[in-house]
Amino acid sequence: MLWEARVSKKPDGSFRWKLNLLSPEKTRRDFGFERKDSDSDNETYSQHIPPDEMKRMNEISFKALSNNESGYHQEFCIYAADGRLRYMSEYVRITPAEPGEFHLVGVQVDITERRRAEEALRRSEEQLVQARTMEAVGQFAAGAAQYFGNLMKVVKGYSTLMLQCLDHKEEQRKNIDVIMKVVARSEELNEQLNALGRSETVKIETLNLNDVVAETYRLLQPLVRGDIAFHLLLAADVGRVRASRSQIEQALISMAINSRQAMPSGGKLIFETLNVDLNEATARSSSLPPGKYVMLAVSDTGTGMDEAVRARLFEPFFSTKGLARGTGLGLATAYTFVRHAGGDIEVTSEPGKGTRFKIYLPRLNEA
Repeated sequence: MLWEARVSKKPDGSFRWKLNLLSPEKTRRDFGFERKDSDSDNETYSQHIPPDEMKRMNEISFKALSNNESGYHQEFCIYAADGRLRYMSEYVRITPAEPGEFHLVGVQVDITERRRAEEALRRSEEQLVQARTMEAVGQFAAGAAQYFGNLMKVVKGYSTLMLQCLDHKEEQRKNIDVIMKVVARSEELNEQLNALGRSETVKIETLNLNDVVAETYRLLQPLVRGDIAFHLLLAADVGRVRASRSQIEQALISMAINSRQAMPSGGKLIFETLNVDLNEATARSSSLPPGKYVMLAVSDTGTGMDEAVRARLFEPFFSTKGLARGTGLGLATAYTFVRHAGGDIEVTSEPGKGTRFKIYLPRLNEA
């Protein structure tokens, strides 16, 4: 795409543009450029560029013009007439005219395919690293869980015998009750370790996620405190997916527990299902290809998290709660389960603004 512009400096230091697109008619149609101002293409061009991109591009051109540079290069995205996002590489030459006047010529090259290839490579590398990490953790977990489980059986057995011998000696019973609670907590940890190290084939079936969510909702009701409003927003026409029912239930429970702990003073917890179509633009934030999916969301109004925490959220054993309140395995296991089902998890969160987990699972094509 080719363009030229006459740019003049205004008294306040900003610049006035008069843009003229020189591209063939087919290119104008492909991008939906329809001149609305007989004098320039300024309006029709800027309408196709996302506001954040437009702001950044203006800053780059302003700097080049203010410093009397001979030109500049930038990459940006722009919406074509079909609504798809295209990526462009632009080289601009600046030629001074009269004082405070400039003549600019810009050449743009479509680099969308290159950017997609780079993004696909980046995602593949991230997935490979994650897969190797989970494989290593799983191998460790399988051995550790067996050894750990045997130790806990011994502790639990002897503690049970001691309780039977103590009768009503209340003080001693309290001490052993504490031991039994620690054993129960350790058994939960052991189950999570086993889940990470488990290599046997799980039962994959065709699921209506509304049924899975409704059942998990019933299971979680006793665990959700009274100061937390627990709601379901289920799409009536939600599509079917292929996944393990137990693994999706465990993923939901892990996220719900995470949300509950993030709302010490109460709030809202919402389970939601929805059919979604991911196009090339909306699929960029995940490792999924464009296509038809079912979105399963878990949202809360809790404390939220910053970017540093969000980036490590699915790492095994990563936790901000300390060992007393979490092992750091729940969300890592949830991520593994969702990836096994061919899906992905997207997390949006800000400190003080709550958290939203969005699980995307491939939707079956049904007649």
